[in-house]
Amino acid sequence: MKNFIAILACLVLTVSCAKGQDPIEGTWKVKSEFYQATYELISFKGKIFGKLKYYNDGEQELREQKKKPSYVLTDLVPGKNGYSKGKLYGIDGKYYEINAVLKQEDLLEVKMTYQGKPYTEIWNRVKEEEKSNGK
Repeated sequence: MKNFIAILACLVLTVSCAKGQDPIEGTWKVKSEFYQATYELISFKGKIFGKLKYYNDGEQELREQKKKPSYVLTDLVPGKNGYSKGKLYGIDGKYYEINAVLKQEDLLEVKMTYQGKPYTEIWNRVKEEEKSNGK
């Protein structure tokens, strides 16, 4: 009986912790006509933040610095119809207000205004096996 209670407690704890994770947390890749990048999204105090892990626009290539992470996505707020009010900072220091919608488990649609025009990117989730293979 004690074993059953211990197992039940572990299951309840695991399920409750899993519920706390936002569905868009994880590592995402984007390849647009302007650049390619990899971001790691995390949830903090009810908002989503993103670290830059890799960036390449053909002229400049950046990689994550473990000692000083670069949070280039800030304040993305989860809502009923997706995520809104986020800021995505470019390497030029400018930021773009963004909204995002999780279209499928591994597909995130990110909308912003770029050079005065609406712009949409599709971000693809990086699977665990891709991370371990160094892709």
